[in-house]
Amino acid sequence: MSATIENGRAGPRLLRPQIAQVNSLLLALMLTSSAAAAADGYKCNDAGLQQELNACAEETFAAADKELNTVYRNLKASLNKSQQQDLVKDERAWLHYLETTCRTVANDEAEGGSMWPLVFWQCKADQTRERTAKLRTWKP
Repeated sequence: MSATIENGRAGPRLLRPQIAQVNSLLLALMLTSSAAAAADGYKCNDAGLQQELNACAEETFAAADKELNTVYRNLKASLNKSQQQDLVKDERAWLHYLETTCRTVANDEAEGGSMWPLVFWQCKADQTRERTAKLRTWKP
């Protein structure tokens, strides 16, 4: 296979690095969320301290993120190369939106406070569940 541009589209070799970058980013996001909870040393307790409530919110996000990744992988596998490119582009934009939106929401509601992680992770969980629903009906 050549790494040429045909009909205005990149050949397969030109796309592999971009697809690998998106997959790496998704994996990094998953690992970051679970590592942060472990670093705190707090476990989820819905009736506990603020840090335990924060851990619950992070676990909720981790579950939503796991479901999103499953739906994303299945969707991607069902698409042709051109549609996969569109999906990857769409997912990159959504990941940027997710981070900026949830940081803004958390800053607006709890900047500098112990509730900031709770608001941040709840926002990410909510947005991720919405994204998963959209991916279930995603059209290129």
